Order: sequence, then structure tokens, then C-alpha cells
Amino acid sequence: MSNLSCNSEDIIKDSFANKIIVAGTNNLKELSSNFVDSSVSKVYSKCTNRFLQKGEVALILADHIKRIPYFSLIGLQNCTFETCEKNPNTVEYYLEFMKSRGMLKDFHLRYNKWLRNSVKKKYRKNKN
Repeated sequence: MSNLSCNSEDIIKDSFANKIIVAGTNNLKELSSNFVDSSVSKVYSKCTNRFLQKGEVALILADHIKRIPYFSLIGLQNCTFETCEKNPNTVEYYLEFMKSRGMLKDFHLRYNKWLRNSVKKKYRKNKN
């Protein structure tokens, strides 16, 4: 995450971030271990009007690899509030909500449980 320096809307255009995204689901567990990193990154978010924490950047990248079921894991559905215009990072809209409720601290636990369950479901589906 320390290699990224851009506006958050452009994160998917960054070559370092793109390598992580293209590598796919194999990176999700490692990315989720970074969700708790509260150190400030060099990625600026117009949506939140601040530099994002490295854990938030990891969360954005993970969401681009495999869409997070927002309602299940965060308890808030995207259609319930305004979004940031022209921003492709859907999960970025939830960051302030999650941060204000202290959810970022243990979000990786819920995320990893969901990830394990989705892998099991995929395995069972492919086995039949």
C-alpha cells in the first residue's frame, strides 16, 4: 500500500494497485490482514476529504477483486445514502460510516469469515 500515491478515484488506474487486482482472489486474505492498518497513506479521497488509512486502501482494492456484500458485512445498503460522484470505489462511500462506528477495527474478522464461506460455497458448487 505504501507504493500508492494518487487520488482514490484513480486507484484502479495505478500500476501497483492494478497488479494486486489482476492477481485476483489469491490476494484477498493478505489484503484483509491490512484492513486494521490505521497509518495514513498517500491516497487522497475527495469523497472523505482526507488521506485514507492504509487499511482503507486495502479494503478498496479487495472490493475491486471481489465485491463485498455491504449489507451483510456492514449493515448498510448503498441505496440508502448519497454516493461520491464519479468515484468507482463503491466501498469508499461506507468508510466514514464504518470509521465512526469503530467497525474498521474488527471488519477483517467478519470479512474473512465471509470469504471462507464463499470459498466453501464455490467448492461445493463446482463439486456437483
